Amino acid sequence: MLNKDKTKGFLAGVISATLIAGTVAVFASPVETAINVVYDNYRIIIDGADKSNAPDDSKPFVYNGRTFVPLRYIAESMGKKVLWDGDTSTIYINDEGNSREDVYFATQGYESADKGIYLDGEEKTVYLGYNSDYGTKFEENNKNHYQNMIAFNLNRLAKSVSGTVDMKDAKNDSLEGKIVFYDQNDNVLYQTPMLRKSTTPIPFEFQTSGVLQLKVAFVATNLYETYNLKIRDFRYSK
Repeated sequence: MLNKDKTKGFLAGVISATLIAGTVAVFASPVETAINVVYDNYRIIIDGADKSNAPDDSKPFVYNGRTFVPLRYIAESMGKKVLWDGDTSTIYINDEGNSREDVYFATQGYESADKGIYLDGEEKTVYLGYNSDYGTKFEENNKNHYQNMIAFNLNRLAKSVSGTVDMKDAKNDSLEGKIVFYDQNDNVLYQTPMLRKSTTPIPFEFQTSGVLQLKVAFVATNLYETYNLKIRDFRYSK
């Protein structure tokens, strides 16, 4: 049972703290409100470790039947760094302690795309050939090649692009190819090693400062054969 003698007046601008591994944006103007909160000897256990020895300004409290814990103390106890940007009223929580903000390609529009390309916003995944046998044919070094391409406008907003290439669901054992990332002038920004059905997932990240448009192409010698190739967590950082 809570000790009512430990009920104190508490002056707070923002009383709700949410623990996340991304970004919390606050858009409303700050409001100061006097509220009654309850302090007690609450324990904090994080991944099995006792983190109850919080400083006085980081103690948990109960307000209106809900328990609140200071965001910075909890985040830092979990190995994260916290950055407050007063200009945008934004809290950033990540490993680097910077103002990185990620945008997922699957949740935004694209400039152009070939048939068979599918964007899954819920899974944050881009499929370069979703249960399809489409491909644009071209010749290179006296050999026929095929490619599927999608283009996204970055407008110089992206510092870097990252994701994970996954072919584990490919339906054709003989499929071989690579993913090539171009800028608006067809300069190669990054390309994967040769991909096959047996290829393990490949994480990647490359710099894109100043890039206006990102073109993503899967280039293969047999793209007319059905395949499934996806880029998971495909995103850019601002």
